[in-house]
Amino acid sequence: SDSLLMTIKGKYTKGNDVVYPSPASVLPMAQQPEVFRRIGLMHNLLLEAYPQPLGLEAKWFGKLSNGTFADDVNFSHGILVWMYFYSCTFLSYTCVQNKPNEVAPLADVYDHFNVFVNQIGALQNDFKLDTMTINSRKVYMLNPVVGSWKGYDLYGSPGEGFRAILLKRKGESPITPVTRKEYLEYCFRYFNIFFENQAKPMREMADRQLRDELINKVNGMKEDVIKRYQAEWKTSSDANLLDSPAEIYSPFTITEGTPIFASGPDGGKMLVTENPAYIKKDLPKYAPQFMVLYWKWTSDFPMYGGEQGVYFKKTLEAHFPIEKLQAMIDK
Repeated sequence: SDSLLMTIKGKYTKGNDVVYPSPASVLPMAQQPEVFRRIGLMHNLLLEAYPQPLGLEAKWFGKLSNGTFADDVNFSHGILVWMYFYSCTFLSYTCVQNKPNEVAPLADVYDHFNVFVNQIGALQNDFKLDTMTINSRKVYMLNPVVGSWKGYDLYGSPGEGFRAILLKRKGESPITPVTRKEYLEYCFRYFNIFFENQAKPMREMADRQLRDELINKVNGMKEDVIKRYQAEWKTSSDANLLDSPAEIYSPFTITEGTPIFASGPDGGKMLVTENPAYIKKDLPKYAPQFMVLYWKWTSDFPMYGGEQGVYFKKTLEAHFPIEKLQAMIDK
């Protein structure tokens, strides 16, 4: 039961850090201890908010890697930056099945607390936009904004147990919203190519009648979709919204009745590119220029308990000193 599992006092255990090979021009070996010092500070902030895991066992570690910022889809022209993150995983205690007198952490029921540094990380929706670019930069689809917390926009998904916030410099942002105009222009190009690729193998068919029927069907679908997006262009233009951020329901909505644009509470997800002007070249590579704070909790496993995750979430959100994490920006 929850009451039993919540009496179990867990502990924090340090796991093995992960360091990927990196060119010395990005982060010299002598500077890597500075990264781990900051990761240690992030762990201390978690301890300040949630010093005693209840019904949970925690393991934390740091991960270091280099990457590119504001890149194209091939990740070949971006700004070389040092990315790292702090990760703490909480395993939920459960009553062992068929052994009513035993409890143990369940490997696949867990909560998370992560800090992503110099990468948009958990702001992203799982759907990958592999081909979409704006101004030659890769486009990312963010999770919906579902509320606010301590003055920050809360990214998440209605009904799902995770949240994320973006910490950055005041008055600046590492992300640039894609406008409705930019998104719709891309869709016109995308659908022309998409339907042409659908029709291409049909043009080689020997049966002329079947070939023409199939090609006409594809062209009809293309015309219907293009008309739908043209109608959205007119609606947005009439409402003076073409230059507003593009919050989309899904990347490419072909099905009739599915909205093209939607607000965050209705499942709208903002499209963004990374802003190359945000990255300061004169700061040490280990300095967090922006961060994404992410937490995930489990509450839907009643046969294993479930109160542990809810308690973790409520305690973290009530007591985490976000102002101390914010103060680490550019330091």
